[in-house]
Amino acid sequence: MHKESAIVKEPTCLKATFFSVPENMKQKIVIKVSMHCSKCRTEALQVAAVAYGVNSVALHGPEKDKLMILGEGVDVACLAEALRKKLCHATIEIVEEFECYRVVADPSPAPCTIM
Repeated sequence: MHKESAIVKEPTCLKATFFSVPENMKQKIVIKVSMHCSKCRTEALQVAAVAYGVNSVALHGPEKDKLMILGEGVDVACLAEALRKKLCHATIEIVEEFECYRVVADPSPAPCTIM
């Protein structure tokens, strides 16, 4: 008898697919996930962070039970599926196009001349 080696595979839904959203579409996604402890929060953050197109992940909401994900071309359905496989309950709450706003500093005021 020989032991089978454990092969860790990346879920196929976390890779780029033919049916994914356009690459240049920046998205803001909020997914509510049942997270009971800090270990669950860590696992949820890890699953979301390795998904294709994700730029940033943060805990959101008063109870820190929501993931706010910013990215480009993220397949939201596959991300929710991966979270459900890992943590059981995940519901998509918000998916919207995200505009990056830059804060532009006021130009330095002109020197005041007193006559």
